[in-house]
Amino acid sequence: MRRLHAHWDDERGLYADCWVNGCPGPAASLHVNLLAVHTGIVGDPAALLARTLNSRDVLQVCGPFFRAQLFEVLHRLGHIEAILVEIRSLWDSYLEAGLTTLPEYIPSHQFMQIGKLPGAASSHAP
Repeated sequence: MRRLHAHWDDERGLYADCWVNGCPGPAASLHVNLLAVHTGIVGDPAALLARTLNSRDVLQVCGPFFRAQLFEVLHRLGHIEAILVEIRSLWDSYLEAGLTTLPEYIPSHQFMQIGKLPGAASSHAP
């Protein structure tokens, strides 16, 4: 946990993804900040999550598989409706495409571009 604390950037109020020249670097992602919230080391998890999700400077790419971590944090913070909205925005599109399970392969450019989905043949379901 000490190593994660070392990535705290006081100026931005976020955890940075890396160090550059002995200081927190400019890159920050949803993944790293969710990890911090998920582990329980954050004093005000709701505030960090809000800053992370609302910052234009934070890489927001979050594939369908990592969303489970996001959903756990949102659930813990009582944001059930936000989880349902996110599930509907992603998985309704899969159902409309005829999928009954998550596809075996989801290209990274499709993580946040629902509507361009792999065909039903690419999932495990018959």
